[in-house]
Amino acid sequence: MGQTWGARAAEGAHGMPYARVGDADLYYDEFGAGAPVLIVHGMLTTGRNHARPALTLSGQYRVIVPDLRGYGRSGPRPRTFPADFYARDAADMRGLLEQLGLTGVRVLGFGDGAEVALLLALAAPERVRALIAVDVSGAFSPALLDILPRLGAWSETGSTDNLPRRVEAFRDYGQAGVATMWREWRAAVGAIIAAGGDISLSQGARLACPVLLINGADDNVNPPAMSHALAAAIPQATLHLVPDVGQLVYNRQDRTLTDLAVEWFATQ
Repeated sequence: MGQTWGARAAEGAHGMPYARVGDADLYYDEFGAGAPVLIVHGMLTTGRNHARPALTLSGQYRVIVPDLRGYGRSGPRPRTFPADFYARDAADMRGLLEQLGLTGVRVLGFGDGAEVALLLALAAPERVRALIAVDVSGAFSPALLDILPRLGAWSETGSTDNLPRRVEAFRDYGQAGVATMWREWRAAVGAIIAAGGDISLSQGARLACPVLLINGADDNVNPPAMSHALAAAIPQATLHLVPDVGQLVYNRQDRTLTDLAVEWFATQ
């Protein structure tokens, strides 16, 4: 039972596409039928940014595509970044799966959403069947402090790199809002590093489901050494490093990653 993007918003009280989880109102789109797949977006994006995998996977699965709290159509706004925001978002995703009554879920996470997906699998192992995490490290190295001030600096300059994505972010949150979100994100990451840097790495041995990790071989935020450390910590992990690609693998190879997700989920 496929549908066009955002169609559920027209269903009103008979099918409101929101779930109240704690103090958050989480918007989600839903496509297809069958075993469930959850797609978790990353920093400054929304579920809409992953239309290709959502619609492709909906040919075989029931695909749930939420906006994380404070992003897109989810509240509360503005989006905030306390030092525990990854765990907070994972708790939100667990609450969403609980409200929808979903178990045996295949999860596909990107960037910050991949970190959230790993924490979700740790917090709710009975609900997660398999996990693909793209652009992820499970921890932040102190070496990241060297480049941290430059991450998101485009929001306060005239840079036109990756212009369509940036125009979309400015449209959704305003330039001042985007700049504030980046500043708060950097502060949260700095606090995580000051506390030792761990997100999920130290708990990797408890991950009970198969995990496919996909990172760029030239990523300086999630460097290969961290990728190998995370893969080594997870009992059923497979690591795929994409050659000649830095951060944001999905932006550069969305079609290839979608095909890989379809193939890998079919084996799990």
